Amino acid sequence: MDITTSVRYKDGFYDSMYYRCYFGVLSDEGGIPDNRIPTYLLTHWKPVYLTPYVTILKYYEGVSINGSVLIEGNPYLGSVVYVLDEYGIPHNYDQVDSNGNFNLIVPAGNISLHLYASGNSVMDSINIGEFSEAEATWKETIDRDPIAIEVEKASVNVTLINISKDIDLYIRSTLYPDLQFKQDVDKESYTFVNLYPDVYEFILANETGAILQSDSKFLKPGYNDIAIGADYL
Repeated sequence: MDITTSVRYKDGFYDSMYYRCYFGVLSDEGGIPDNRIPTYLLTHWKPVYLTPYVTILKYYEGVSINGSVLIEGNPYLGSVVYVLDEYGIPHNYDQVDSNGNFNLIVPAGNISLHLYASGNSVMDSINIGEFSEAEATWKETIDRDPIAIEVEKASVNVTLINISKDIDLYIRSTLYPDLQFKQDVDKESYTFVNLYPDVYEFILANETGAILQSDSKFLKPGYNDIAIGADYL
């Protein structure tokens, strides 16, 4: 006798903890994603056994940690710190406040932190060590020192291609409204230093303020380079 099986999910399934634990990223169309990320952005749930066929999850009360993200002693305001487990799956996250501080909850295991700004990775993940099962299930308390993350400032060399001298160059930061620059163009390249890593908009405008071309680029810590120009004549 031929028997055909099928699986049907009620709408409530997509809002359930089961769905989020095992599939992580919700599909825009309300269906099951092709690529599963178990426990994606779940603070207390973490895979303890992960294969393409079998996944075992565990709940942790978690360990509270805190720290700071600074650039030359100043808070890297608006940046976001994520907790990554040993599989590279993100869990808890927190936005750096006006004092440069963050607070997070981490599960058991080998834990790293990853820093983002304006949706871009700022630097390589920072491993903060092993957190024990006893510690993450509140059977044991260990005093941990605050974690200090230091970020290098950015610089950028802007090369202008096919432009005339009656053009102005504007640079604007996404996170920091005060970081705006205007440069009257009289040569082919300019260097800007002491910038906070962020997405910057590079704008070429004529003397009336009309935008001829604009481009956006994430400036990572250290040296960056961008070329901008327009065939606008």
